[in-house]
Amino acid sequence: MNKETQKRNNYNTEILNALENKYGVSIDYIRKCLRGVRIGVVPSKIISEYEEVAKQIDEAAAPIITKLINDN
Repeated sequence: MNKETQKRNNYNTEILNALENKYGVSIDYIRKCLRGVRIGVVPSKIISEYEEVAKQIDEAAAPIITKLINDN
């Protein structure tokens, strides 16, 4: 028997903890919202906020990474 290969999502734990504190829900619930298991008004807010913050973090880290690459 072969195991199925499935992509595991890795979520930013700092963002998950911040959303947990903001909405008062569990981290498991937030992960389910991000996977699309939960639907509704609050899950859509959680998804949009997570994506917005993750994008801001990626944009902030990009110059630092390019600087490290170019310094060699």
